[in-house]
Amino acid sequence: MKLINLKRKAVIITAGVATLFASSCKDFLEEDLYGANSTTGVVRYDQFQSLTSPLYGGQLWSQYEQKFSWCVNEGLSGVLYNVYDQEGALFKLSIGDDNSILKEGFTSLYSGVIATANQVIHKITRIQDGTDPKPEGFDVSDEQLAEVKGEAMLFRAFAHFLATEYFGEVPLVLDTETDIAQSVKLPKVTRATLYKAIEKDLLYAKDVLPDTPSNPKRASKNSAKAVLAKLYLTMASCQSDLAVARYKESDVAGKYQSVVDLCTEIIGGTNTLQSHKEMFTYDAMTSPSRETIFALYFVNGEYGEGSSYQAQMGRNTNWSPGSGWGGGKGISYNLYKSFSNDDERKRELCLYVGAEPYSIGAGGNTAVYGPDYDPKDDPNQIEGASGLNFLTDGAGGYVFNHVKKFVWGIDNRGFHAETGMSIQRRIDLVRLSDVLMMRAEAKMALENTDVCTPSSAGLEDINLVLKAHGAPQLTEAIPFFEDLSTKRANFESF
Repeated sequence: MKLINLKRKAVIITAGVATLFASSCKDFLEEDLYGANSTTGVVRYDQFQSLTSPLYGGQLWSQYEQKFSWCVNEGLSGVLYNVYDQEGALFKLSIGDDNSILKEGFTSLYSGVIATANQVIHKITRIQDGTDPKPEGFDVSDEQLAEVKGEAMLFRAFAHFLATEYFGEVPLVLDTETDIAQSVKLPKVTRATLYKAIEKDLLYAKDVLPDTPSNPKRASKNSAKAVLAKLYLTMASCQSDLAVARYKESDVAGKYQSVVDLCTEIIGGTNTLQSHKEMFTYDAMTSPSRETIFALYFVNGEYGEGSSYQAQMGRNTNWSPGSGWGGGKGISYNLYKSFSNDDERKRELCLYVGAEPYSIGAGGNTAVYGPDYDPKDDPNQIEGASGLNFLTDGAGGYVFNHVKKFVWGIDNRGFHAETGMSIQRRIDLVRLSDVLMMRAEAKMALENTDVCTPSSAGLEDINLVLKAHGAPQLTEAIPFFEDLSTKRANFESF
């Protein structure tokens, strides 16, 4: 499996999940689920909603989340230093056809998300067109059927979008008859065909999804608008007909204007920006954030049901009970050096030498992470979890800027007691900051066409995001993308 293309703006990863219903201790992903390929017993609106619940996280997205998402989005983009085995191959840009991580991501999108979405769409379509009779006791309105179908079409569109962004020309699967387990052997279609099918799904979802869903974790009309804006922004940036994954947009200005219009509708809604520090605390991540527009949710459970991110990034097993493989991972040096030590974004992104100790408290317990910490000074310290020196290899100190983002440590609320690799986590696929940045890029491109040309058209939107995150404001025109074609770097000494 060869990785052909990667979108320049990586999907933003965030975390957390909480109980949805005040009257229940279960998350909606843990409620009774009904088979999407059967009509037996599915007669109520909530039962139809249960058909799309698996699309929001857990096993369908597990192989995508475990390694693929961060190896490709953050590793391949150069912001996550990691040179280990097949994970590190993406950071070093030495990607072979036999890289198992790429195969896992591809399989998750097709055999997991797209296959499940197709079953839901097929089932509801057959009821809508009268092919399948409505079972006895059926009590679901046409609008409710369309809404659930719209959810499935949103996920099918997003999965196809990710597939073509990562791999170029890929199969388009819109039926339940195709043996999707053999998707690597299916014929590929052009990006023009993929984009047309994705757009059709998203336009349907935009029309039928509610402004305010019955459950705050479910997709809304704005979710479909945001993904549609992302699609149009991608299409508009295709201004050269490349040899691989060929596509050239014929209405660049029109697509950019559509991005501005869609994003403006979302920005004028109920979502608000959060500070950088607010976004990365565990408690703030146990429910949809104020910025969340479209997200996945991983729940407690066995391996493959919850998120393994903390295990992948935690510095060692003391810090991440059960597993901790982050000793050789850190934010890349150029990103590290772009923040001053008093920048709160740096402190939330990584753990580094010279920083004051990090602490997480819950129920009187405190776990501290930092080179200057003396466990004897902390009466509440958890044995074996604190005072680990960055400079000691035995403590996992292979790099001096370990990943902190969404690594909460020994205070393991959300951990499955046995595995330590199945934590609750929300992944924001699109949040308000993304929408503001998309509108900024479209505004800049409309002003100059070429996004490498300095522009001031989008500065207001960019500064709103920077201000919320405590970063310095921009005062002069900038290019949205910097042309790096004349620069060279040795990745081993980067």
